[in-house]
Amino acid sequence: ANTSLTVGGTVTVGNSVTIANSSLNMTVIGNNFTSDSAPLTNVQGTDVIFADKNISTLRTATMFINNTGTAPITVSLQLSPDGTFYMNDPSHDNVVVPNGEGAYIVIDTFAQYAQLQYNLGTTIASFIAYFNGQA
Repeated sequence: ANTSLTVGGTVTVGNSVTIANSSLNMTVIGNNFTSDSAPLTNVQGTDVIFADKNISTLRTATMFINNTGTAPITVSLQLSPDGTFYMNDPSHDNVVVPNGEGAYIVIDTFAQYAQLQYNLGTTIASFIAYFNGQA
């Protein structure tokens, strides 16, 4: 009987796999990573960034805001079960990012979709938003 198996390529399993011994040692070599960025220059009013970003397959996700402008900006994390009905996450609602500074928002509430809303009113602002996620 073989006591070990080494595979040099990819193994695809179409159905379930049964482990017939009392223990399994497994090493995860890598994780899928996704990222996106949105540089905004001289914007005002209210809009969303990363609209309808599907986060359902991600274990962890974070949005970063780098305020490159001269005015503070206000952002809110919005979450949705279906990509239509969005609610502000109360832990990350109306986050003020001072000019020349940065902030990050860890998405720690399970949802299918997320997006970042900015609300600037008549203030003209410039900033870069980043999204990082890991499956």
